[in-house]
Amino acid sequence: MPMMPERSSTDGRLHWGEAREMNALETLMWRIEADPRLRSTISGLEILDCVPNWDRFIAAADWGTRMAPRFRQKVVEPALGIGNPCWVNDPDFDLHYHMRRVRLPEGGGWPALLSAAEQVAMTPFDRARSPWESYLFEGLPEGRAAHMLKMHHSTTDGMGGVQLFAQLHSRMRESNPSKPQPPSPPPERPTPIGLLFDQLARDVRAIPALVQQAAGALGALARPLETAKAALRFCSSMSRLLADPDAEGSPLLRGRSLSWHFLALDVAFADLHAAAKAADASLNDAFVAALLGAFRLYHEELGCPIVSMPMAIPISVRREGDAEGGNRIAGARFAGPVGIADPRLRMQAIKTLVRALRNEPAIDGLSLLAPGLARLPAALLSAVAGGMTKSNDLQASNVPGLRDERYLAGARIERIYGFGPLPGCASMITLNTHRDTCCIAANIDPAAVTEAELFAECLVRGFAEVLSLHPPSLPATRTCLLPHPRLCAAASTSRPADKEERVMPSKKRTPTKKVKKVIATRPVSKLDLTKPLRVSASAKPRSKSDVFGTIAEHAAIHRRDVAAVFHALGCMIKADLSKQGAGVFKVPGMMRITVTRKPATPARPGINPFTKEQVMFKAKPARNVVRVRPLRGLKDMV
Repeated sequence: MPMMPERSSTDGRLHWGEAREMNALETLMWRIEADPRLRSTISGLEILDCVPNWDRFIAAADWGTRMAPRFRQKVVEPALGIGNPCWVNDPDFDLHYHMRRVRLPEGGGWPALLSAAEQVAMTPFDRARSPWESYLFEGLPEGRAAHMLKMHHSTTDGMGGVQLFAQLHSRMRESNPSKPQPPSPPPERPTPIGLLFDQLARDVRAIPALVQQAAGALGALARPLETAKAALRFCSSMSRLLADPDAEGSPLLRGRSLSWHFLALDVAFADLHAAAKAADASLNDAFVAALLGAFRLYHEELGCPIVSMPMAIPISVRREGDAEGGNRIAGARFAGPVGIADPRLRMQAIKTLVRALRNEPAIDGLSLLAPGLARLPAALLSAVAGGMTKSNDLQASNVPGLRDERYLAGARIERIYGFGPLPGCASMITLNTHRDTCCIAANIDPAAVTEAELFAECLVRGFAEVLSLHPPSLPATRTCLLPHPRLCAAASTSRPADKEERVMPSKKRTPTKKVKKVIATRPVSKLDLTKPLRVSASAKPRSKSDVFGTIAEHAAIHRRDVAAVFHALGCMIKADLSKQGAGVFKVPGMMRITVTRKPATPARPGINPFTKEQVMFKAKPARNVVRVRPLRGLKDMV
C-alpha cells in the first residue's frame, strides 16, 4: 500500500476528521443504538514488542488528540432529534478518563488478552464524552504488550483508520523532537436549539444551488431515451441492492445476543496472495473463500450442511480527493456460495458475485435513502436498519493496512487486528494487512456460533484449503494469538488441524452426528468435456438429480459440489438477466430463457393447499421470474 501523504494545517494539525456534522450513514450508526444489539463499536488491537513507558505513552496520546482534534470532541444532538448530530470541542475533555492501564492475570497469555478485549468492546460509551477509549494491556508472553483503541464507528471506517495510523504512528523507536506541536482546540458550548437553527439556515441557503441543479437536470430532457434508460438502470440496480439475498439463514446461526466472542489468527500475506493469484482471483476473494470454507466445515461437523448463506461486505466509495477520516462505505449483500468445496471454484464464484456488486450503478445509491432514514425516531430507525443486518450470517471486511515498520511510544507494532461490531449479524470477520502478515480478527455471537472452539478450528482449516492452492516454499513463521500455535502452522499446509487440538478453551462438546459421505465403490472414469453424454432414444427423461449424479460420478467428485456449482451459476445468470429486464432470450442450440416481471403482492389470508388450514401468505416484492426450457439440441446432448 502506498504511503499516506501527511496533510496538515498551518498549525500542524492533520486534515483528518474535519467534518463537524455527521453524514447520513454516520447518523444512522449513532442513532440505531437505541437497540443495544446494534451497537457500532470498532476496536483496533495492536501487538507491541515491549511494554512502552507509561509517561511517554500518555504524552503520545495527548499529542495525537491535538494532531487529530476529533478525539477531543463529543457528539451533540440538534433539538428534537431533527437534523444530523454534530462534533463539538468538549469543554470538559479529560485525557485521564480515556486512558486505561490493565495488568493481565499471571499466565493468562493471549486468551486472557482476547477475553479482556471482549469485555472492553462490549461496554457502551459514555455519550457525554468523546466516544473513544485507549487501553494498554501488560503481562503478555515474552515481555510483549497490547494497545487497544476503542472507537465508535461513526468516527471513521477502516480506510479512515488506516489514514490516521499512517500519520500518527512513528517510523522510528526514538522520540522525534521536531514533530509539530499544535495547541489544544478551544472549547465550544453550542446549544441543541442553536445547532438546529444553523442546519435549517444552511438548508435554506442551499435552495439556489438546488434550483440550479434542477435546471441542469431539465437539460437531460433533450435526450429522453438516454435519460430514461439511465434512470431505469439505476432503479433496477437499487432494487437488487435492497432485495434480500437469495439464501436462507443457517438454522444453526439463528440465535442472537448481546455478547461478543473474539478469535484471531495470522496468515502470511505472500502465501494468501499467491493462492489468490493461482485461482486468478484477488486477495479479498481468497479471504472470503476461506471464511465460507470455514462455515461449510462447521456445518458439516454439526451434521447440518448448507449450500449458501446470507452475507454482506462493505464496499469503499472513497475517491481521490475525499476528506480523510469519516465513513465512505456502501453495504452489499449476497448469497455466499458455502457449499462449493473446491477452493478454486469458490473463489471464482465469489469473484463474479463481488465484481457484479461493485459495478452496480446504484452501489452508492443507499446514501440517497440514508438522509430520510436518519430523520426517523431512534426506535423506528433501529427496527428498519436492524431488519437489514440481523438477517446476515456473516459480514466480512478487508482493509489494506500499513506495509512499513511503525512504532507507538517506542514500542514496535508487530500486528494490528481490527475487531468490527456485530450489528445484529452472527459474525463479523475482518482482514487487516500489517507489513507481511494478514491479521484475521473474528467477532462472533456465542448465541449464533454456539461451538466457538469448533469454529476456530474450522476457521484455520478454511484458510488451509485456500492456501493449499499455492503451498509456501519456505516454512511460515507466524505469531498466533490462540493457545495452540500449531494450528496456525496448519494454515500453511493442506492438512486439517488435529481433532485433539482446540483453539479456545470451552466446555467439552458432546459428539454430534457426522454427515454421511457418499463414496464411489468402483473406479470412475474422468469426464471428457469434449464429448457430449448420450443416451438411447428410448431412455426416460432425466431429472436434475439424475444429471447431478451422473456428472458427479464421471468427474469423481461429490454430488454436493456439483449442486453447489450449478446453484452459484444459476444465481449469476439470474443476476445478469435481471439487468436485461423482461423478455425472451435464446441461447442458440441450447435453451430458451423467459423473464417475466411479476408485480408486488400484498400480504393476504388464504388456504394451505396441503394442510387445508387457514394461513396468512407473506407479501412479495415485485420481482423477475426466470423460466428456462431446453431446446432440442441440448436434449440430444443429455
